[in-house]
Amino acid sequence: MKQIITFCLFLCSCGLLAQDWTVFPYDQPSWFEFENEEHYSQSVYYADSLLVSGNTNNYYFHLKYLNDLIGSECWDEPIYGEFGTETTRFEFLQGKTEDFVFIKEPLQETNGEYYFQGNLVFDAMLQVGESITISSADYVGLDAVQIACTNQTTMDVYGNMDNVKTFSLQAMNGGQAIASDFDNYAYVLSENYGFLEFLPFNELLSAPKTTAKLLGFEDDNGIIQGTKAWKSTDFLPYEAGDVIYYVEEYSDDYGRSATYLIDSITSVTISENTLSYTYYRLSNVDGSASTTQYTRTISIEHHKAFDKGIYHFDLISNWVLTYVDIDISQSDSFTDEGIPSYNFYSNESLLIYDNCIGEPEYYGDTYTYNSQLGFLSSYEFPDVWTTEDWELFIYIKGNQQIYNSLIAPLEDNYWCTDDAIPLAIDNDDIYNNNVVTYSGVGVENNVFDPSLVPTELYNTPIEITYFVDNPCEEDPFFEYYCYGDADTLFLSETVIVNCDNKIDVTVSAFLEGAYNPTTQSMNASLEQIDVLPKNQPYHTPPWNYEGLESVVEFPEMVVDWVLVEMRSGEPSASGTSATTTVVETQAGLLLANGQVVNTEGQPLSFQQLVYDESYYIALRHRNHLDVLSAAPVNASLGMSYDFTTNPAFGFNQQQTIAEGKYALFGGDYVPDGIIQNSDNDAWLSATAIINTYSITDGTLDGVVQVTDQDVWLSDNAKIGLIEIQY
Repeated sequence: MKQIITFCLFLCSCGLLAQDWTVFPYDQPSWFEFENEEHYSQSVYYADSLLVSGNTNNYYFHLKYLNDLIGSECWDEPIYGEFGTETTRFEFLQGKTEDFVFIKEPLQETNGEYYFQGNLVFDAMLQVGESITISSADYVGLDAVQIACTNQTTMDVYGNMDNVKTFSLQAMNGGQAIASDFDNYAYVLSENYGFLEFLPFNELLSAPKTTAKLLGFEDDNGIIQGTKAWKSTDFLPYEAGDVIYYVEEYSDDYGRSATYLIDSITSVTISENTLSYTYYRLSNVDGSASTTQYTRTISIEHHKAFDKGIYHFDLISNWVLTYVDIDISQSDSFTDEGIPSYNFYSNESLLIYDNCIGEPEYYGDTYTYNSQLGFLSSYEFPDVWTTEDWELFIYIKGNQQIYNSLIAPLEDNYWCTDDAIPLAIDNDDIYNNNVVTYSGVGVENNVFDPSLVPTELYNTPIEITYFVDNPCEEDPFFEYYCYGDADTLFLSETVIVNCDNKIDVTVSAFLEGAYNPTTQSMNASLEQIDVLPKNQPYHTPPWNYEGLESVVEFPEMVVDWVLVEMRSGEPSASGTSATTTVVETQAGLLLANGQVVNTEGQPLSFQQLVYDESYYIALRHRNHLDVLSAAPVNASLGMSYDFTTNPAFGFNQQQTIAEGKYALFGGDYVPDGIIQNSDNDAWLSATAIINTYSITDGTLDGVVQVTDQDVWLSDNAKIGLIEIQY
């Protein structure tokens, strides 16, 4: 090993052969996105060492980097690893890397053919239509993999036009092509810049799982083409308007302190590896803001290790050689709106301090950052007697709480039969050194049980409070002195519990005929001119609804009566008859803003739904095409469907009135679910009527006139869903 390194270092100072179609151009720092089911990182990966032996080039990865820091004389010195096992520094570091990373084993190249661990793995000189077969590996379920050059073209490689080849992978068994996981992988090779995409060669020889895609590289002038992987700002997502709750702790041999702080950020300034923000400090008692504006600066420690994700370590050379254990992984505990977040963790250990002496042992500070939450925690040791800790508790972004490490996530609404919810956080990603206690109606032993809420408090906001105690007040091992006053933090969450048979349903819709694009709402003329009936009007055919809904006085801005149906089953968009069944129907009042309410101005309450089952929601109006929700809605607290922002079930069942806004088609004056000539005939039979509540009044302004025929004309030949036609 020492001989290889010495020869490599000599060669690194000499000129090299041209690198046309070289898969990993020598000494070209390159950054790739590596991804498989268990790992994600954006890491540096390139051949930094080269040994030429005859006509064979031996490419080594990360070797010169390590040799420059450790020195060949210390490579094979014995040390003790985990559980007292004897190893060497090289073996210790190699064992930390992802299983597709090899530092000691070279990738060998002869005349464009590449070999790994004695196996032919690639031929960069293949032309379109040519292939090689890898048959020397111990495959399972196949006996060979064929690599074929399928395309060569010219394309832009981060601002540089270059020739590019694409190679497909095909599993073979008994000489026949078979489907396999290899179908999902490819090699894409640039003539001058190496692989743009590749499958690690050890996985080519076993089972594929990792995709590597080029993010960027450093050109001959030292300029980055593309990007260099993660930057510090990727882990510092703070913006003006954000609010963060955190704790600062200090301890030494004599005592400890904990201070709970709340920063309301007003501005953010970012440099390469540092972020500064101005903020007002909020009271942890009543939330009031300080009159003074402060500034806080965050510098990401070990930011140079961001691109070492596949190695899981970095080395820092100062008066000792420090080993930095790093982990960059997708967070299992925090994903915001389906967007994954990533944790960056680092802590320092001693590796070498003098003449190859030293063992890998815990030595220094630990830091954790998250790509969507920023600074999560730090544990620093200014000296052997002192620790300074920092931990994020709560993150509020855009007036929405996106993270809380003090209490388990709570829904806004609960059913009294729902399972009890443990309130304490139990997650390996979250370190919480503080004692949190919970109280409130329905809370016992730090568990919220909806069944314990008294019936008189149903449908009433219930406050669950949680109290963060100062950790220095109680210590099971030592009697610490508390520096300063013991700090505490009081917080609360609000929930609603329901337990009757009623499920409130919020439905919204616009009627095309009554819609005013200027106000982006509907007119309420029928109620304003006092022609809107006080009793629901759907007791006649074709509806034959027998409900007794009526009002003494209308709520403000009522447009008209509508019917809302809850339907079970699965609807058909092309069938000849209904495949859903009406479970319950109610008449409601449609307001100018699109919301459907009951006669008291509240959401409709349905009593025959089965909690936690799903239903399709149909909305009917006397002279507009009826609609059905595009998807079923779960029967639970907060059940809702908005036809104004969601298209209805079936093709072209609503009118688009603005971008992302929909309304029911108007003009169905013979309410049969089809807008056709018979509807125009109905209008012609009784025109020029004022102050009327008429089915042919398509604009719902109390006047039957030409504008109502215009509504019919613009929607003529529209066919409603057979599923809900009469």
